[in-house]
Amino acid sequence: MITQQQCLDLFDYRNGKLYWKTALSNRVQIGREAGYIDKDGYRVVRINRKNYFSHRLIFLMKKGYIPECLDHINGNPIDNRIENLRVANKNENSHNCKRRKDNTSGYKNVVWAKTKNKWRVVVKINSVNKHIGYFNNIEEANKAAISARNTLHKEFARHE
Repeated sequence: MITQQQCLDLFDYRNGKLYWKTALSNRVQIGREAGYIDKDGYRVVRINRKNYFSHRLIFLMKKGYIPECLDHINGNPIDNRIENLRVANKNENSHNCKRRKDNTSGYKNVVWAKTKNKWRVVVKINSVNKHIGYFNNIEEANKAAISARNTLHKEFARHE
């Protein structure tokens, strides 16, 4: 596991980005931004044949430890400014996720219930689905979903 001092020796941190201070191999250019963007949109840095997420290295550099889970407050996986990173558990991190791509209602936590012929709101809390209610109007359902997320997810609530 990499240490805070090793990170400080290897990188300069500037506005959410890491820049190489030391050349670990002939591929590394001092002064160039470290890492690459992976398939999920996160910046990854390879150090001594091990991959690290850039946001975790930045948190280590600034706070002295790597928590089990880190959350990007604004949901942007390459916005690694320290003020955009917060410690979270896995449930809290999942609350801050964006609306799924396969969503058909256009609103997070709102689905069409064929059997009731109404819009249903279901919000997950602590890995358990919580039924909020059925609604005739999709806008009412969305308002209920927003209210439920604010109540249940608190500062990790994300509405888009």
